[in-house]
Amino acid sequence: MKKNVKSIPVFQMPEGTTNGLEVMQFLDFTSGPEAIMPVHRDEHYIFVCQQNGTSVFEVDFKTMILEGACLMLVRPGQVHQVQSCTGTSGWILALDKTLVDDKFRLIFEVCEGMLPLYPEKECLQLIEKTAQLISEVHHNKLHARFHRDSLSLLVKAYTGFFAGTIESSSVQTKTKASRPVSISNAFKLALSRDFREVKQPAAYARALCLSLSYLNEVVKQVTGFPVSYWIKDMILLEAKRLLCYTDLNINQIADELGYTDYAYFNRLFSRNTGTSPLEFRRQYHG
Repeated sequence: MKKNVKSIPVFQMPEGTTNGLEVMQFLDFTSGPEAIMPVHRDEHYIFVCQQNGTSVFEVDFKTMILEGACLMLVRPGQVHQVQSCTGTSGWILALDKTLVDDKFRLIFEVCEGMLPLYPEKECLQLIEKTAQLISEVHHNKLHARFHRDSLSLLVKAYTGFFAGTIESSSVQTKTKASRPVSISNAFKLALSRDFREVKQPAAYARALCLSLSYLNEVVKQVTGFPVSYWIKDMILLEAKRLLCYTDLNINQIADELGYTDYAYFNRLFSRNTGTSPLEFRRQYHG
């Protein structure tokens, strides 16, 4: 008998993890614990530095194929699974959210559509060397008094290389480091945190100490869409996750998303996806 799934599994850092991180070198995803992991979310960031081979991830309904030497990032809360791999090798760093510098988090939160990343050879070599150093320092614990400080600096360098690679990509180069990009990033970060409770564009503008008209102008300038579009997009994405990966009924899903008017939630979903929540669930499960 099928066991009812009332929520998408949320994985925490492995038991016994210290310093808020875990780093491992992999030779083949299919031979490790990743091979038996169900579709799930993580409470932490996952940074993948693949050196060789081909691997396939599904992340929030998007198939991402990693070919050869490249970088991959999975953010906290994203629903994902390793689907397959062939001849892969590289490094995986699982990192607690609190250990990621705020400047880098803003960049990581808005890199949709840019993954995987294919940096220059020299940059990739630096990332590989830094991952190896993190592993050695983390596991050997030399110079105990300064161990955490040394590890923190290495982690900042590693995540900085990732952030720099994203920012130097063609998508970001056009507007990088500008005030509009900073404001848009801050909005997207607040949205990912608060969308269940906060659904009014004006509330996000107030939280950022901006007028709604200016926030709308800036977000549309950077992303092509206004604030209301991104709020709706986030709600629909989470609704799809819950429909596909849990057995919650539609009213329960509406509750999870902060809607007490279940009929309104049904209309919102149907109007924006072209299908009812139940039909979407049926289609996904074949």
